[in-house]
Amino acid sequence: RCMRDCMRGRIVRVRDYSGNGEHYEVHLSALKNFKAKLIRARHVIIVACGTSWHAGLIGKHLIEQMCRIRVEVEYASEFRYSNPVVEKDDVVIAISQSGETADTLAAIQLAKEKGALVFGIVNGVGSSIARETDTGIYIHVGPEIGVASTKAFTGQVTVLAMLALALGNALGTISEEEYQQTCHELTVIPDKINQILEQNDRIKELSAMFADRHNALYLGRGFNYPVALEGALKLKEISYINSFAIAAGELKHGTIALIEPGTLVVTLATQDFLYEKMLSNIQEVKARGAHVLSIAIPGVPTQNSINILQEDGICVSAGSACAKGHRSHTLTAMNLSPEVMDGTFRISLCRDTTETELDMLVEIIKMENCQKKAPLCKGGSAKRWGIDTTPPSKIKDFCHL
Repeated sequence: RCMRDCMRGRIVRVRDYSGNGEHYEVHLSALKNFKAKLIRARHVIIVACGTSWHAGLIGKHLIEQMCRIRVEVEYASEFRYSNPVVEKDDVVIAISQSGETADTLAAIQLAKEKGALVFGIVNGVGSSIARETDTGIYIHVGPEIGVASTKAFTGQVTVLAMLALALGNALGTISEEEYQQTCHELTVIPDKINQILEQNDRIKELSAMFADRHNALYLGRGFNYPVALEGALKLKEISYINSFAIAAGELKHGTIALIEPGTLVVTLATQDFLYEKMLSNIQEVKARGAHVLSIAIPGVPTQNSINILQEDGICVSAGSACAKGHRSHTLTAMNLSPEVMDGTFRISLCRDTTETELDMLVEIIKMENCQKKAPLCKGGSAKRWGIDTTPPSKIKDFCHL
């Protein structure tokens, strides 16, 4: 809903002059009123804090790709003290959910003193930043109730995408085909979000499997790197779990030394041209014993990626299934979809499956009213545990197959 509210009246379908078809147009009053100065700008500076800064990083990618204008993204708290180089033809975009962020307000005042055009992207109507900026756009996503900003991030990225589209179209730096296709894709995102929300129960089960972890690493490339930063921030704010994110290409430059058996690594693999690169990163962390949670697009395009992901990767996507017929051991176990033969569940597990995960599987089996004894076969080492209804940590009756 927040995306639909954000785009309402801004991305519109209009009938062609011939009357034989329709096309998309992006209507932003802020662009119309200051079109000359925005088109003339050769340098854009985005200032923001926290979640808004992450949205700004995505905005940088969008504006540079669609408008071919150089963009810098600065923390507002650092910008005001760094004696920044800001010229009269520059555009400073200030992003804030509340519109009252003190550091961002100070950055706006500094930019105005240097003669730059200040463009605001805020949620709070009539807020201080909305009044201080020369022009701007409201994201219209409604009030944020919790401390952890969620829908504001989505709204900010949506507005930045519309701004990049409108400006790129005015500059002639984006083809009409790409312009129309991107507009269309924006309009269908709300439906895709609904598909993901339909997986809430499934995602809740996956969350329970990783609730005991003390550290989490998020990996992403390109557009997914800022999303990884935002995901790590949300995990910190909500669960108080130590989490951080890095650009996946930087993994081997020191950070991989922190990966140990059982470390949760969340990977974002949703961009086709970077897919194989992300699979390489997944292999690197798996080799060190990490447990991988993969956020991926529906279906896996190559057999190689199936082989990499099916052991411990978990796909959460807009499709009904990811890599149909090739799900991870943890997802398979949580869904209890293995065949039941003679009252015995046969669940394929990794060699590095922890005792905690085994305990959880026992609890699931007990809840499903299985027979008193439910053997779990660990395929890699060809061993079997006979587990009864005693506390799950009491693994007994160990024997070889």
